[in-house]
Amino acid sequence: MSEGQDSRNACLETLTAKFGHWLEELAGQWFHGTSRFDAADLVQDTLLAACRCVDQIRDARPERQAAWLRTILARRITDIRRRQTRAKRNRNRECRLDSISSEELTIDGKVCPDDQVTQEEEWTRIAFAFEKLTSLQRVALHLRFVEGFTFAEIAARLGRNRASAERLVSRGIAKMQRELNFQNAN
Repeated sequence: MSEGQDSRNACLETLTAKFGHWLEELAGQWFHGTSRFDAADLVQDTLLAACRCVDQIRDARPERQAAWLRTILARRITDIRRRQTRAKRNRNRECRLDSISSEELTIDGKVCPDDQVTQEEEWTRIAFAFEKLTSLQRVALHLRFVEGFTFAEIAARLGRNRASAERLVSRGIAKMQRELNFQNAN
């Protein structure tokens, strides 16, 4: 064996002795085994990865070594989860292209670019109309239509009575409608 290999083996033994049980405990908490991997596999993989870069960590303080090993373990777990969740080929979903009509090929459920631009323009118009409201009207409309508050809840939140909250919302709606109709006229 070469001197570099001996040094890596010594470092692996040291890291295993110092951090092996801790890594197993951590891996058990973070990762629940599958048919292909378990916590022991992750610890072994982590320590082997650490040995590949042993020159970077050999002389570091134990806290730094632990942080370094924890990072490697977290990345290994992320890689395993990513591989497990990737879509596998499903032959049941496959069919010959000549057996599909042209209408089925064009319908993908996505918004076409023209409609997407139209939606974005509409949202921009609504945002500009919303900005023309008073701050109380904006808050009242937000509470009513985004948060789903009742008029009584809006009144309590704004420190007003129910009738005042209803007027804020109705006047806000009317002002937005006028603003949006004005924009349509131009």
